[in-house]
Amino acid sequence: MTDQTNPEELKSEIQSQVVDLITKKLESGQMTTERAKEIAKLILDKLSGEYTFEELIKIIPKLDDHFEELGQVIVPVMVDYEKRFREEVNIKIDNHLQQKNFDEVLRLAKDAITTESQLT
Repeated sequence: MTDQTNPEELKSEIQSQVVDLITKKLESGQMTTERAKEIAKLILDKLSGEYTFEELIKIIPKLDDHFEELGQVIVPVMVDYEKRFREEVNIKIDNHLQQKNFDEVLRLAKDAITTESQLT
């Protein structure tokens, strides 16, 4: 799930998982209909519209800020993204280290740190 991931597919996946979560919690009595409506409204507000993958990956981690239940959906998506992001950065850094291109290694490391700090 890197920048080659289709943002529409990612949005659909998250929306689908949120619907499943809300449905299960409503059926089990763990969520009120009012809270379900609030969560649905948030998801519609934040995930409607067209986004690039980069824009979407900055929105997703904030979805569970007010509704902790959404962490069940958001955390696995972000963990997967961060894992793949780190793997890609490590491959690029390794390639530049082999070429003794230390300035590029430093730039990549700084960019990676900046990007990861924006994900929370």
